Amino acid sequence: MKKTICILMVLLLGTFALAGCSSGKGGDSSETTVVKTEDGGYQFTVPGDWSDQAGALHGEAELQVGKSNQEAFAMALIEDKADFTFDLKGYTDVVVGEMVSPDVLEGATSTDPVETKIGDNNAILTEIDGSTENLNIHYWV
Repeated sequence: MKKTICILMVLLLGTFALAGCSSGKGGDSSETTVVKTEDGGYQFTVPGDWSDQAGALHGEAELQVGKSNQEAFAMALIEDKADFTFDLKGYTDVVVGEMVSPDVLEGATSTDPVETKIGDNNAILTEIDGSTENLNIHYWV
């Protein structure tokens, strides 16, 4: 089985004040729905009022889900581990370094990386805040 690195990005646009609002469309947020990659190798389990956003968020993301009326989204970019010569920490440094670039986000700040797990896999979580085109953005990478 090919080893892969999965970049999970959760993007929240706007403010958290919208978290209690509902448009009345879509599923029930107390239920969950599972969205899988075409090959079934990766999946997101998300609230029932989120939907598959395939192709809408990022041209290279294998998984894309969201709740458009709250401008909350998650996506996964899956890359072959063999394409990189550095470890998970080095990979995280490259990804976060690109995202906090002034070319990507204005006034970007990031938290210190925190080691965690996604399933049985090692992961590193970093939060990034910034803005683009006068829109505040918060990422969990």
